[in-house]
Amino acid sequence: MDIITQLLQKIEEDSSGRKAIQFLENFNEEMFSKLISTAWEIRQKNFPPILDCFYPGKKFPAISITGTQCALQCNHCNKHYLSLMLSAETPEKLWETCKKLDAEGSIGCLISGGYDEHAMLPFTAFLPTIKKIKENTNLILNVHTGLVSEDIAQLLGEAGVDIVSFDIVGDKQTIQEVYGLDKTPEDYLKSLKFLVHSKIPYIVPHICIGLNKGVLSGELHALNLIKDINPNLIVLLGLIPTVDTPMQGIPPPSPHQIAKIIAITRILFPKTPLSLGCMRPGKRLRTQIDLYAVQAGINRIEIPTQKALQWATQRGLHIHKYNSCCAVPIERL
Repeated sequence: MDIITQLLQKIEEDSSGRKAIQFLENFNEEMFSKLISTAWEIRQKNFPPILDCFYPGKKFPAISITGTQCALQCNHCNKHYLSLMLSAETPEKLWETCKKLDAEGSIGCLISGGYDEHAMLPFTAFLPTIKKIKENTNLILNVHTGLVSEDIAQLLGEAGVDIVSFDIVGDKQTIQEVYGLDKTPEDYLKSLKFLVHSKIPYIVPHICIGLNKGVLSGELHALNLIKDINPNLIVLLGLIPTVDTPMQGIPPPSPHQIAKIIAITRILFPKTPLSLGCMRPGKRLRTQIDLYAVQAGINRIEIPTQKALQWATQRGLHIHKYNSCCAVPIERL
């Protein structure tokens, strides 16, 4: 029995993914190469020879509807990333911000923010404004929702939201220790299904590799959870040990670990577009992560390194560039 068959068997035997992750941890270089080459072959078989590259910048900024406030102060973020977003804590500020972006020729924006104690964003007050933005501007709206009720999911769809970026976590211990939440992976799946059954046309699950303090834990379970929803796109991220957070000193997930999860995702979802998102370790690790990601069969990458682009072109992939978030469907650009 070859290693790919063994790996798939272990994933099928244990939906939590623990057996498969233990198996992965013992891969030697030959086994790793087999995994990556299998993923590449699947990509070649099912997709055109194109690597879509995304550079959001000022054309697709992130906006926080809570400013720098977050009740959770998660161990991997501690409100750091909120400080990098445009701040629009009131519906009036959100409207003025989006009106200005539209006038400046922006393609769209990500609407995000800090969560309350239930891992939810305060959407209710902003729903009329979101609808107003959709009716009066050309902006594509990608909303990073967090957990949602069925009612909020429906109302976001009725307001005209184009895309939802949804973090799916497959390990209860990670949810408790990183987010400080008394929630389960099934709670995340429940919210995701509410969104899938709304009028929002593009639902994009995001999985952060190494979220559990840099080690693999619930990533394969997260993939199992999203199997039945037929996602438009899957975005894969890598934990960044961020300064001034409780996790600043931990080792990030290695390029090998990230590559393994990307390759397995390609094998499990042979016809679903995959993207490597902007949140991933930087510096020297980023070069290797990006290179492995392309080799493992991704279709999209946000702000790629030059080495990854060189390898892609050498292997016959055509580079297409876009000034937007990587979750936006190509037909909208």
